[in-house]
Amino acid sequence: MDSRLKRSAGESRNNRTEQDASRAAPEENFPIVRERRRARNEFQQTVLPNIPEIPGYHLCWLATNSQYDPIHRRFSLGYMPVRADEMLGYDMYKVKEGDQSGHIMCNEMLLCKMPMDIYQDIMLEHHHFQPMDEADKIRVDQEQLVSQRDRSGKAAGSIEGSLPDESNVKLPHFS
Repeated sequence: MDSRLKRSAGESRNNRTEQDASRAAPEENFPIVRERRRARNEFQQTVLPNIPEIPGYHLCWLATNSQYDPIHRRFSLGYMPVRADEMLGYDMYKVKEGDQSGHIMCNEMLLCKMPMDIYQDIMLEHHHFQPMDEADKIRVDQEQLVSQRDRSGKAAGSIEGSLPDESNVKLPHFS
């Protein structure tokens, strides 16, 4: 038999925690909540750099390789690539050659700008007027349901509450 496995006479077996004092319960090794949050933020680096605002323009990163939202479609809406000479200190992101030569690009993302007035028009259309039109369609459907009667002449439904007057709705501003 191996001598390491054989117990000598009079030798008692030690408790594992006594053998290894550094071994503690897992709960005792958990960092406090604040330390965990701090550690989590260290690993949440963004791939794209933070870009300062250009007055009068909306800035966004556009994917050059998206099949569902191709960049030429965004260009037709009014987006334009940002040239590296427009942003001081971002020369490291300047494209050296190719279609986007001289523009700011990080990985496959191209920094683009759009005049704020065009951006506001697009956002109002997609996020204000179109939803209002959909609400109007729902309102018409509800009114048609309310006007219907069942066999006994009883109204098929009712509308609770009142809808806001669209003429008093303030137009939102998008940033």
